[in-house]
This record gives sequence, C-alpha cells and structure tokens, in this order.
Amino acid sequence: MRDIPTERAAEFDRLIAEQAAVLTTAQAKAFFTPGVVQRRLEQRRWRRLCHGVLLVESGRLTRRQQLWAAVLAAGKDARLAGQAAAIEGGVKGLQPEPIDVLLPTKSRWAVPRRRLPPELPVRIHRTVILPPRHRQAGRPPRTTVARAVIDGAAWAQSDEEARRLITRACEQGRVTCTALRKVLELFPSVRRHHLMIATITEWEGGTERRP
Repeated sequence: MRDIPTERAAEFDRLIAEQAAVLTTAQAKAFFTPGVVQRRLEQRRWRRLCHGVLLVESGRLTRRQQLWAAVLAAGKDARLAGQAAAIEGGVKGLQPEPIDVLLPTKSRWAVPRRRLPPELPVRIHRTVILPPRHRQAGRPPRTTVARAVIDGAAWAQSDEEARRLITRACEQGRVTCTALRKVLELFPSVRRHHLMIATITEWEGGTERRP
C-alpha cells in the first residue's frame, strides 16, 4: 500500500484480518491521513457504513462484517449478546437477526439508531450488571453462552422462542443448567424468570430419565 508506511503495513493487515475489514474512523486514521481516507471513500474503494465505522473494501457485508460493524457502531465496551452471542458460541438453529449488542449503562452509544443502514439490523441493550465472568474473549467480543442464553430468552419475541433457545443450547452441550442458574441468580426480576427456571428444571428432569 503506497499510502501507508511499509513498517506499519503488516500491522494494518493484521487489524483488518482480525476485524473482517471493518474499522472505526479513528482506527483508519491511525494509519492514513484524513485526506487518504476521504479519497478512498470518494473512489468507492471503501464504504462508510455509519457514523464512525468504515468498511475498507466494497461490496455487501458478510455475516462477520455485520457483527463487527454492530459492535464498533455501538461504542466502547460493547459486545455481542443474546442470540447473536449464542450463535457465535456454537448454538445452532437460532435466528441470526436482529443482532443484539450489550452496552454497559455508563457507556455512550456512538451511533443514533436512525443512522444505521438496513443491512445492520442492530438492537442495543443496556445493563448495569456485566461481571468479568460474563464476558467472553472473542473476535468480536461477546458475552458467554450462559449470559447470552438468559439475555436472549428475556428479549425473545415469545415464550416459545425463549424456551427453544434454552433447550437448544442445553441439548447441544453449549451450556450447563448450573451455569444458567448462576446467571439467573443475578437477575431475580428479569422478564420470563419463572419460565426460564421451569424450562431449565424440565431439561434437567429429562436428562435424568434418559438412559
């Protein structure tokens, strides 16, 4: 890349590989001058996905790029949550959209909802409870499967969707009932608390009866 010093080219390549070619404007400007960034946008070599978030290539977003754009658009300390995080944790058969993102209450959401393009179906949720044990290292960052399942069940459109999420995560071996109960202990008044407890108990009873 002639617009970037040779000694930093490898660093830039690693960054775009890690983040699926999605960068914040601040990240891009750490490598390129504002003029270079603007020229690449004008030439349509890059795309501005929303305020503060760039795709350093052209074309439609892949799933991985959607996830990165969702987290970067939400701002500092944001992470995938709910069914999006559960899918990244290996739970199969879930709805890929909308992409739920969890943001600590103290953090500011970087992009107003109306400025997100249709290809970024993001739902922002805020929380005052996000202990380190609920944070899963990942690219992009996400909550653990246990926290994702509990949040996803609370945010589900129906009781059936909530039960299905819990059951699939358990039967696929992606989470234990003990882990789900430990998360629920922190949220005694969460939506569908009783339904979640009943579903977990039913699953536990079913596994005990199996040969």
